[in-house]
Amino acid sequence: MDHHCPWVNNCVGHGNYGHFFRFIVYVDLACIYHLCLLIGRVRSIMNSIRHFQFDAEPSTSDIILMVINFVLVFVVLFAVGILSGYQFYCLLRNQSNIEAWERGKVETLVRRGKIQPIKYPFDIGIYKNICQVLGPKPMLWLWPQTLNLITMKKKA
Repeated sequence: MDHHCPWVNNCVGHGNYGHFFRFIVYVDLACIYHLCLLIGRVRSIMNSIRHFQFDAEPSTSDIILMVINFVLVFVVLFAVGILSGYQFYCLLRNQSNIEAWERGKVETLVRRGKIQPIKYPFDIGIYKNICQVLGPKPMLWLWPQTLNLITMKKKA
């Protein structure tokens, strides 16, 4: 187990980290899509007003809902964007959240001269790190799949 994710109400670990990573990437993509739709709607309203088509003017409730949508999509995109960036960083280094925390503690001890530098044993290169979590075929990285980890280890 790496950590418990309250969004999916499950523990994220070696067996389902790829699914968790895809989930947060899809949340980011959905927020960006939602933001594009909102911007398109506002541009459409502004065009209508610019061409004196006042019958296309939104109601007060429409405006309130659009403002709420803008606020929520920015908050979610900001929060999940930071989470996605951190998870992508961990994915590139082939480490879990707990391992990243422990690695940070070790690096602090090395800087202070308390212990000797340690080479992280699981970092096998960026491409292989990604393949280990998301699968060997880059075209399927964003497609949910079950990985046969034993076969993948024999190929590597």
